[in-house]
Amino acid sequence: MKLKDYSGINKITLEDFLSLNEEQAVRFDFLTQGEEADRTELTNSIYHKLFPWFDEKRHAGDTINTYRIAVKKYYGKYYRFLDRRTQLEIIGIIKKCTPHNDDQIFEFEETDKKGKPYYQLCNNYQLGNFFILPVQGGINPKRTQEPYNDFFDDFLNVLIDFYNNNDFKKTDKLKEAILSQKDYFKRFDSITDFLDKNYLWSFTKRIAEDTISLQNLSDKATFEEYVLAITDIIKQRGKELYDALKVNDNQSIADKSQANAKKYSLDENTAIQLTKMNEYRKVEEKYESIAEQYQRTSNKVNADFDSQISAEQARTFSKKLIQIGWWRWPLSWLVIQALKIIPPIRNFMGVINKIFWIALAIYIIYYFVYQKKFNKFQEDKDDKIKNLNEEKNQEINMIKNECQEKLDIFYKIHEFEFNFASIIPSEYQGANDVTQLVNFVETKRADNFKEAYELLENLKHHQMLEEQARRSAEAAEQEAEYKRQAAERETEYKRQVAQAKIENSERQAEEARNRSLMLEQQLMEQNQKLAEQNRQLEEINQKVKENKTNKFN
Repeated sequence: MKLKDYSGINKITLEDFLSLNEEQAVRFDFLTQGEEADRTELTNSIYHKLFPWFDEKRHAGDTINTYRIAVKKYYGKYYRFLDRRTQLEIIGIIKKCTPHNDDQIFEFEETDKKGKPYYQLCNNYQLGNFFILPVQGGINPKRTQEPYNDFFDDFLNVLIDFYNNNDFKKTDKLKEAILSQKDYFKRFDSITDFLDKNYLWSFTKRIAEDTISLQNLSDKATFEEYVLAITDIIKQRGKELYDALKVNDNQSIADKSQANAKKYSLDENTAIQLTKMNEYRKVEEKYESIAEQYQRTSNKVNADFDSQISAEQARTFSKKLIQIGWWRWPLSWLVIQALKIIPPIRNFMGVINKIFWIALAIYIIYYFVYQKKFNKFQEDKDDKIKNLNEEKNQEINMIKNECQEKLDIFYKIHEFEFNFASIIPSEYQGANDVTQLVNFVETKRADNFKEAYELLENLKHHQMLEEQARRSAEAAEQEAEYKRQAAERETEYKRQVAQAKIENSERQAEEARNRSLMLEQQLMEQNQKLAEQNRQLEEINQKVKENKTNKFN
């Protein structure tokens, strides 16, 4: 059969698909909707309902588990180059392992460039085998290359490294592609968040603390073991996606209410309320998650731009201008004129005057050049800060608009579930409060929602009292710390005063000693002068006596 004779013949809507029962929906072959089974109108409508962030311009559907490269691994050649006997063996394995409809095809006829016909193998195109990836970056084709070979567990291991390793580097084409689209993957907080929001837990065997153990697909010994493993995953995930997609009409609410009444031993009215609140809680949590995700993105953009703006504001003009007050120039001129009265300087006044006028001229020229460059620098700086603020506002507004668009789409898709908010008082419509109310009833802490509201009110009152007590305790601790610091400052002040008094006394004593030594020195100098005068007087007297003796003789 030619692929064109099978694909796109009987297209159905999402409403038609959701009218199928679980078994029919899980085994439904999406290849009937178009040759690119993971990107048909039906699959895109499913992506919109399952993945609120899905944007057909940026993201595209992808088939998670494939057969064709696995066939080459286990049989040495691609399917089209194998002999017919081996091809039929492969078809037999897939048919045996995969739940399918009677009219489903597993291969189709193709023609190569030379006009020679050959058979091509169909992949599994059932609900549980689809998810989305960014279009840009080429992540999908790169995960089919060595050493990953389209085994999804190997791809998830790379993502685990991405989320857990800050040094995730471009060591191959797939990692390079992931890093080129890191903004997409960073919308998920961790690998567990990625698995949760993409409904990929069926690929794990267990989770212990932060360690995730993946089902081993790439190391299966035979093709049949591989097909069995991925079929089980596709089936489990298909049921999970179908449950997430299921239209919650009144009949399904009634069915779920009956199940809840039996499970939790509730009366009919309480069971209906529980069911509706659970349905509302699920969509409200996702709604809040979308808003929080975009808020984190907005905060990051805001912080990045603020950092750039702060750096720009801190940037200074690199050139230096020695600021000399204008009043110093006339003062200098007066000083120079006053120096004329000093004879030795008067001879150099011509040179001094020339130096003064040259210095003033250089300063004036340099001032205007500096001022011009400084003004240009300041204008450029102001323009850059203005542009950064405009870019920040534009990007944040774009994020807000995108967020609102996603929220509107999500609300429109889940309007039925959001309408259940009408049974909940407005003050308790937050996802956390609804979760608490549901938990009270499911754990039998409350027999009905009247009691559940009373419990929640008491819990909130208790939490408020605890918060007030905590804040009072913190205030008391802070006050005690302030008093302790004040006491320490007072003690330090007294110590400094005492030290100052000691230092002052020592300084006064030192000054007295210095004055005493100075007076003693002055006295010694005076005695020396007096002794010198006495010596000179003695010499004069001696000369007078000698003169008298000579005159008498």
